[in-house]
Amino acid sequence: MENLLRYRDAAELLSASERSVRRWVVEKGIKTVRIGRCVRIPESEMKKFIDSKCNVQDQINKFTLEGG
Repeated sequence: MENLLRYRDAAELLSASERSVRRWVVEKGIKTVRIGRCVRIPESEMKKFIDSKCNVQDQINKFTLEGG
């Protein structure tokens, strides 16, 4: 079974605020799981989000190194 993170745990993992994580869930479409009234973020969704952010930074680095 996959680990499910609370907003607080996700925020700590990303060194961000809970408010930012909640905003990213809405704006970036991070999928959540609802268990009763509790909302959790699957660990796999956090990995996708982190990878997408790293990929953007790699593209920026590549662009600046190529002299664009």
